[in-house]
Amino acid sequence: MRLNKFLNEEESPTKEMVDFYEKRTKRHIDRVIKNLNTIAEKRDDLNKIALLARGKIHDKSKYSNKEKIPYVWLTWWHKEKNAGRKFEYPKGIEKKIKVAAKGHVSINKHHPDAHTSPSKMSNIDIAEMIAD
Repeated sequence: MRLNKFLNEEESPTKEMVDFYEKRTKRHIDRVIKNLNTIAEKRDDLNKIALLARGKIHDKSKYSNKEKIPYVWLTWWHKEKNAGRKFEYPKGIEKKIKVAAKGHVSINKHHPDAHTSPSKMSNIDIAEMIAD
């Protein structure tokens, strides 16, 4: 069963893969939010409202049409690798993952790649990067 009408059968991840991705990504974002809260408690020199607002949008792009399916595959690859199992992507998926990852780091300010130079990152950007 295809989960995305724009993908061919081979490119479409299974429901199990999508469910694992969504659960793992939610846990990751929750952990980042927890870390941002800790930073906000400890750092009086940071704008707490701006810092906590970052938690609400952290990695939101990973749910977009451009990123979700490639990141589902990437997350599953890591799951299988960590379990000691060999896993190969279907043809064409690895290229889509590279495009999605490049897009992700270029638009999310907690990644240095989203800036013309890492020195252009704000303290809020850096705090989110550390929380990540």
